[in-house]
Amino acid sequence: MKKMARLSRLAILSLILGILSLALFILIPITIVTGFIALYVIKRSRGSLKGVPFALGGMIITFVALIITGRAILNYELPYRLFKVPAASMSPTIKPKERVVADLTAYKGRDPARGDIVIYEIIDKGKRRLMCKRIAGLPGEEVEIRSGGLFVNGAPVRIPGLPDGTVISNAGDYGKEGVSFGIPNGSYYLLGDNPSASFDSRQHGPVDKKDIKGKYVFVYKGLAGILK
Repeated sequence: MKKMARLSRLAILSLILGILSLALFILIPITIVTGFIALYVIKRSRGSLKGVPFALGGMIITFVALIITGRAILNYELPYRLFKVPAASMSPTIKPKERVVADLTAYKGRDPARGDIVIYEIIDKGKRRLMCKRIAGLPGEEVEIRSGGLFVNGAPVRIPGLPDGTVISNAGDYGKEGVSFGIPNGSYYLLGDNPSASFDSRQHGPVDKKDIKGKYVFVYKGLAGILK
């Protein structure tokens, strides 16, 4: 009688590793390599080994695990993200073309405070734009720009963090001299640290909290800055 081919241990191992890779994603590369080796050994065995379905099954399961892992990585939102500030609207705090690190979880469970620098999104001329500005007015407040300063509910207010001596110029429909504006509930009034070169709430109006993406943490200098 013809001797039956032995089942390849590598093929069985490939299948087991493939199943385990669904839970332990670190096994994915090991399983793929094991599967290829098992197929190669079976092919070179001249019929003395079998188990191709086991090896292929392990590799197929592994590729499924790889797809699941990839989707999880793409859908996972890191708590911090880099944003580039292209212009001088936040000078001297943030210089043109500097990259800033923003905390995307800063306002989950709490509200922005006056003086916070935030990253937010607006629709400008039909296009989505990410902006970086400082919180100046809070929900429900009546704001007015008068004599180069911000007045809230009729009284002058100093915005925490705004560089000393900053003159807030009148501009746009929401920043006219002598015209007060009521900030809707759930929205914020934002200004650039360099008001003369800033497109902000004076032009585009208040920003809803849901459009605030994160809070500025620091300017990212790269490895050169870290090694200084």
